[in-house]
Amino acid sequence: MMTYLLSEPRAVDPSKSDPLTIWATWSQIIGAGAAVVLAIWAIVIATRQLNGARRSAFGQFILGIDEAFRSYEDVRRYFNDPSNYPKPKQPDLYRYIAIFERLGLFIKWKLLKPKDVDMLYGERFENLISYGFERFRTDFEDFPPKVRPQNWAGFIELWNALKKRRKVGEPPSQPEQPIT
Repeated sequence: MMTYLLSEPRAVDPSKSDPLTIWATWSQIIGAGAAVVLAIWAIVIATRQLNGARRSAFGQFILGIDEAFRSYEDVRRYFNDPSNYPKPKQPDLYRYIAIFERLGLFIKWKLLKPKDVDMLYGERFENLISYGFERFRTDFEDFPPKVRPQNWAGFIELWNALKKRRKVGEPPSQPEQPIT
């Protein structure tokens, strides 16, 4: 016969348990249930806070883009009404076009949706494109994204995204180069 250090397990008869054991068992069950409820409540609150922070960060992101455009308001005015505003300097023009380049990259990286870009900046883009490549060549030089599309992949990405929503024509084709 073997002897065990611990007593052998045996079935517990609840009618013979002492009240302290019953209360301890029930308090553990109630405590575990309360912990689950509190954990779910904490997850709900954290999710709400995270969604609020995400919306706030997105708002700041859009305001940053607006600020970038604000710096080139004279360029935008020129494309809207060339006869009433002075011709912008070429570096300012390239920087203005570069903002659209970034918007195309943001679409590619899924930071912005094409419909949102169209709603917020589509008219500016359409005015830039509809200015006319011949007029552009007369006032400046050839339109950089049209002449060197491989150097303006984000701009071409934006053009492709907005051509379904705006009258901007077909973008120039570009050699396949992954945007990294």
